[in-house]
Amino acid sequence: CQLVVDEGVNWLEKQTTGHPDQPFFMYLAFHEPHEPVASPLELVEKYSAVSVEPDQAQFFANVHNVDLAVGRLLGKLNKLNVRENTLIVFTSDQGFAWGQHGFHTKLAPYDANIRSPLIVSMPSQLPTGKVVPHPVAGVDLIPTFFRFANIDLPWKMHGHDLTPLLKNPDSEWKHPALTSFTARSYGADTNQVPADTTETNINGIPWYFMLRENKYKYIRYTVEGETEELYDLDADPEELTNLAMQPELKDQLLAMRTATIAELKRTGAGIVDNLPKVAG
Repeated sequence: CQLVVDEGVNWLEKQTTGHPDQPFFMYLAFHEPHEPVASPLELVEKYSAVSVEPDQAQFFANVHNVDLAVGRLLGKLNKLNVRENTLIVFTSDQGFAWGQHGFHTKLAPYDANIRSPLIVSMPSQLPTGKVVPHPVAGVDLIPTFFRFANIDLPWKMHGHDLTPLLKNPDSEWKHPALTSFTARSYGADTNQVPADTTETNINGIPWYFMLRENKYKYIRYTVEGETEELYDLDADPEELTNLAMQPELKDQLLAMRTATIAELKRTGAGIVDNLPKVAG
């Protein structure tokens, strides 16, 4: 990540001095924290005492190193006097479980496995120190970028412009966040669930659809007769108590199931008419 930031700050220097009035877009993709994991020794030693295994110390040190790299980038933006009017988004592709739900992997539909950070900053236009209480998704970022750049969307997109939430974190938001896991299959190849589980399972995790709306999370695996999952993340952030079979939450379960199907239809998912039946 430090090497990537070296390239980034060099490019920023040339861009802002050579073309001071030209808008710019820069995308920096860090390898960390990802295998093969390698971190500065002084950072690894710092976390060795609080880690249950050496790999975890490396992981923590990786995250710390990313934080230092981002700090260098922000410092350069400040030095170039473009920090206030630059939209900055920090995020990642997923999380990684360290034993939660028995996993030592990503991909599974639990927050420890897949929840990503999302930090957005633009001091000249957005409030600071605020937290948006609504779940959103990665697909919402592209329409948001287009909005900030005052560019019309070139085609229909699945995501929603986050500008209303960014400008007023307390504003109403009626869009649930859908996550689809279809292993290594995409597009029309996901219209039917393959009979061969080697095509649907990665690390023992089958295809699934997960919906976040307000405080609830709903999970539906594409396995015939599989029990749905429903979690109240306010009361149960570790997702240890499946509420799907609770009679008093039957209406909530049905609402989440219906909303998931509606999102699949809205986004043109062909599998929506071929979903295996759930338990019960």
